[in-house]
Amino acid sequence: MPTAKQSRLGKWVIRALAPLALAAAAASAAQASLVISTAPTSNVTCPGSTCRATAADAVLNVTDLKTLLHRGNVNVDAGEANAIAVNATLNWPQGSRLTLSANTSITATQPIVVEGVGAVTLTTTDQSAGAVAFTGRGRLDFWDTKSKLVINGSSYTLANDVASLASAIAANTHGNFALAKSYDAKADAPYTASPIYVLYGSLNGLGHAISNLKIQSTETYAAFIAYLLADSASSVSNLTLAQIDLTGTGHGAYVGGLAGYAEDTLSHVRVTGHVKGADLATVGGIVGWQAPTSTVAIADSSVNVVVSAGPSSLAGGIVGFQYYGYILRCAAAGRIEGGASYAGGLIGLVQGSFETIAGNWSSVRVSGNFAGGLVGQANGPFTLADNYVSGGVFSGGGLIGKTVGVGSSGPSVLRSYARGKVDGGGVTGNDDGTGAYTNVYWDMDTTHVRNPANGVLNHPNYPGVTGLSDAQMKAALPAGFSPSVWGLNPSINNGYPYLLANPPQ
Repeated sequence: MPTAKQSRLGKWVIRALAPLALAAAAASAAQASLVISTAPTSNVTCPGSTCRATAADAVLNVTDLKTLLHRGNVNVDAGEANAIAVNATLNWPQGSRLTLSANTSITATQPIVVEGVGAVTLTTTDQSAGAVAFTGRGRLDFWDTKSKLVINGSSYTLANDVASLASAIAANTHGNFALAKSYDAKADAPYTASPIYVLYGSLNGLGHAISNLKIQSTETYAAFIAYLLADSASSVSNLTLAQIDLTGTGHGAYVGGLAGYAEDTLSHVRVTGHVKGADLATVGGIVGWQAPTSTVAIADSSVNVVVSAGPSSLAGGIVGFQYYGYILRCAAAGRIEGGASYAGGLIGLVQGSFETIAGNWSSVRVSGNFAGGLVGQANGPFTLADNYVSGGVFSGGGLIGKTVGVGSSGPSVLRSYARGKVDGGGVTGNDDGTGAYTNVYWDMDTTHVRNPANGVLNHPNYPGVTGLSDAQMKAALPAGFSPSVWGLNPSINNGYPYLLANPPQ
């Protein structure tokens, strides 16, 4: 029997994967929202203190909502619309409580600002971490940390800097915490250990950023959070670590921008800056070691990082070592440098049988002994579907550096492509013969792998792998690429195929 947490994650993974197969339908469904905007109120009734959508597409004028908040507490119910989207700046100075209730999701693309000691309650029937999201300019600001925040029935402790956040978590490692505003850590003294040692609960950044954080740690797990451990509904979401300068000096350390070790859900996380490990280290832009549990996932997240790794190390733009779990609709930019044994634009080394890596793209410039645009080394049966690479790979393969099966089972690679210079195979550098490829391509011109036999370097003419010219890549979607998942537009992604649910940034 699956645990309650595994059941929740399973439902979330199904929902997270849906845009890969049904992107057009998902986009259409996303339009069925109660939108808070500057447009006139329509298809919304507001008897008393409750405003409810009466149709699938509805608008609540932001000025009308502000007027109600000036009078007292307000409950906004998505009703027939299912989702709520906050697309205009919303602020109020009184101590009123704003409650947003939706079936599927609550998304803010513009600021929500509680200017006094107020309260916000966010409730979604879908209680997965990604159901409440802050994108673009979206954020939830609290001017006073005495304000109240409740998300899906759980109360959150508010903090407005790293020191107070770390102190609150240390006092209650199973609690729920939120960042009340963005914080510049430039004035903080460099941290000599991970600011947060362990978190079993949840951290919601509410769309805010912690910038210029400097950490130089000798710990085995070196990161903003050393250990992110699974509890009944724990997660990290809606948080940016901007221009982090993180160094793990320990021999064999696990170093990650957000977490050294993670066994739980991360969504809408972004990391930029420099993440460095020493020899034998496992280094990732977001996570060092994505842990041995089938309930871990990273979704809708991105990095723009320089990952530096010493000799005999593992290095990934997002994860150093993945042992079970999911990476969904993520984006990676930057470069991997140093002497890593296995280096990948997303993951250094994958091992296990429960992984799904889907809907991602990488423009990371990757170098290592076995380097791949997505994965350095892939061990065992897992699925890599609907991904693409454009950054360039030095010594390996356009998508995977090396694959090693477990028994007779290796990875399944589906509907993916590579472009950008490759020293090695157009798709894979070395495959032990267990990899299964379907509708997988490389651009023979931009990769400089012009021999159509060299999709898998050590197995000429490997089935399911096809080289295309640059003109062919831009002329039409490759065979097998669904137009409900992939788009082609001369003004997007330099004219190459792109993912509708994860467009270029």
